[in-house]
Amino acid sequence: MEFRKLKMQYLYPFFVLILFVVTSCIPKHEGPEPKVVSIAPVVSPESLGTISKTRKVTREDRTRARQYVLTGIALLQKGEEEKAKMKLSMAHHLDPNNKRAKKLLEQINTDPETYLGKEYSHYTVQYGESISKIAKNFLGDSLEFYILAKYNSIKNPNLLKTGQVIKIPKKIRVPRVIAQVREGPRKEAPKASLPVPVPLEKEPEKKVVRKKEPQSVEVEYAAAKQFYKAGKYQEAIDLIQGPVEKGAGGVKIRDLLALIYSEYALDLIQQDKFLDARKLLQNAATLRPDDKRLRERLADLENKLAVQRLYKNGLAAQKAGSPDRAHEAFVQVMEIEPDHAKAQEQLTKLSPVLINFYNKKAMLAYRRQHLKEAISAWDKVLELDPDHELARLNRARALELLEKLEKFKTLK
Repeated sequence: MEFRKLKMQYLYPFFVLILFVVTSCIPKHEGPEPKVVSIAPVVSPESLGTISKTRKVTREDRTRARQYVLTGIALLQKGEEEKAKMKLSMAHHLDPNNKRAKKLLEQINTDPETYLGKEYSHYTVQYGESISKIAKNFLGDSLEFYILAKYNSIKNPNLLKTGQVIKIPKKIRVPRVIAQVREGPRKEAPKASLPVPVPLEKEPEKKVVRKKEPQSVEVEYAAAKQFYKAGKYQEAIDLIQGPVEKGAGGVKIRDLLALIYSEYALDLIQQDKFLDARKLLQNAATLRPDDKRLRERLADLENKLAVQRLYKNGLAAQKAGSPDRAHEAFVQVMEIEPDHAKAQEQLTKLSPVLINFYNKKAMLAYRRQHLKEAISAWDKVLELDPDHELARLNRARALELLEKLEKFKTLK
């Protein structure tokens, strides 16, 4: 008995040690690894354009986007930036390829000094000039009117006044033509500048003999210059036009006549005498064909003439009871001159009339089973008012019916 007690006394620690070793070798039970929960990215208004690229842009989307852009331009002209941003964002969401929406949103979201540069010169606004016209002349794009307005802290671009002094950025984008000139082969440049021995020896011997102009031409030149300074353009033209046509007076008198033509044209433009002004600018461009500024003035005047013609056509169509043709003319005016206040006013007045006109036209075509004509008319309604729910529903019905009829025809 004592032996058994003694045996247990010595064996007990040994068993405890074995039990400890065995339990330490057993792997601890671990629960399932925590799942990684990915949080969906927050969709911001700026990301709408990226999202919309995954879907197909329909014709209806493009027409609605164009309408939103026109509304956005009108709102920016009045200085209502937040409302304009909303409309332009909607346009960009509907049609991510709409360049006008992109350009205007960029101007809203960008600091004007970053966009145009800090260096500037001053410019006095002339009679009849708008901020979009100045943007076109100096920045090359009338749609950059808003960034130019921000550059000058002009909250309402429509309130630009004649005689107002504004800042024009000196940093002008380099045109593509310059890049093309630089791409010429470098190796040929030294060859072109190499001296040709024979002509160079003979050239110093040549003497240029200049004929003295008659005293009367010099007198007429001086008198014409005085008339020009006094603003009596027609009198100045009458004095030197004849001698220039005969080839007398040289470059000096031709340049003066071109200058008088140009200034007189600007004076007539301010009086809305565009046709007379165009003739004068054409004469000036004939005398100075390489004058870039003259060409720009002539192109700008052609736009003014087009705007004047289209606006008159719109008024005539409106009077004749053709709101659709009137609307088309006024939209063309806005495309050429985005800040044309009168055309914008006419479009605003026409909108409810035109919606009613196209809605009636669509309903009549639908009753006659002219489904394509009805769908086209409802497209016009939605172009004018993208949120017109009745037109959307009716268009969907007509489209569904048209698809059924086409399937029925194929079964026959």
